[in-house]
Amino acid sequence: MTAIATRPPQARAPHSLPDRRYPAADLLDEAVIDVPPFRAQVLDRARQDTQAFDRLTPRQAEVLALMADGLTNAAIARRLRISEKAVVGHASHIYDAFTLPPSPDTHRRVLAVLRFHQRW
Repeated sequence: MTAIATRPPQARAPHSLPDRRYPAADLLDEAVIDVPPFRAQVLDRARQDTQAFDRLTPRQAEVLALMADGLTNAAIARRLRISEKAVVGHASHIYDAFTLPPSPDTHRRVLAVLRFHQRW
């Protein structure tokens, strides 16, 4: 059985993402536990992803959520009433937060959306 903790409520704009539950693995910073190496790697990745999400601004989180809904940059721009150039800038910051460097072998947008779905 996995322990579940909730995030403390924060002031949010009406259009922001709702509070969600997340695994207690994020709480390991405060605990000393003997964990096998392979599990430690998984937990470390979960902690890094949490830190990456914490580095996103509310607008970047909103852009990521709309990317996860499958919207194009143009559609995101229309929905948020911003320019496509602003959407591209937000997406670039999202990729940086998740340390997703440009690569000819991977699609950073897909990887960012996968992390979004793993988180929520």
